[in-house]
Amino acid sequence: MSGIITNKVFISRVVMPESDIRQLLEPHGFEVEGRSLVAFEAVPFTLSGPFDWVFFYSKQGIQFFFDQVTKAGIVLPPSTRFAAIGPGTASLLKIAHFTGDGVPETTAKAFGVVAAGKRVVFARAADSRQSVQALLADVVEVVDLVVYHNQPIQAPVLSEAAILIFTSPLNAQAYFSTHGLLPGQKTLAIGQTTARALSEMNIAPIGIAAHPSENAIAELVLSMEKAHK
Repeated sequence: MSGIITNKVFISRVVMPESDIRQLLEPHGFEVEGRSLVAFEAVPFTLSGPFDWVFFYSKQGIQFFFDQVTKAGIVLPPSTRFAAIGPGTASLLKIAHFTGDGVPETTAKAFGVVAAGKRVVFARAADSRQSVQALLADVVEVVDLVVYHNQPIQAPVLSEAAILIFTSPLNAQAYFSTHGLLPGQKTLAIGQTTARALSEMNIAPIGIAAHPSENAIAELVLSMEKAHK
């Protein structure tokens, strides 16, 4: 092992050439290594009874929900409204009638105002923390719907990047179940939930994005670089 690569950043998701984090960091000389440490698998489901909203926690939830709706020939009521926990998730919806800020507590409070008393389908992963629906149990009628499994991959490849960015608790769990931090490596979290998960593993992140987005995490990386010059 030759040590860390100071201008390299790892993020625990697949990032396309046009992604925000590449667009913002690569012009400043950073190499971005993006790979997910989680494997996904669809969970078959049925939907019965009327409902008013479908709430999504992630882009994967949107993909697996609509893929199975199409394959199973499920007809959604024309009046169905769609909600997303944050802007990144909402970007995959054709229409988002509600978009949270990515923080479960504030998102639940705001969504509870617009969806109070309504029947809401929460499309989620099997091991989701169910953060928003738990906070709204007394405000909306919760319809719990598991649409996919997400499992940490076994023995992920070690990253020599100087900065490790984790986008979910499960990605962090996958990485640190096999590896520790190399000397000089620093960790960042894309949100409070991931930051708490890292802290529970005794891997305290040195920074948390101002809001859960690639744009915000890239800005944090650039501010750290500026501070060290």
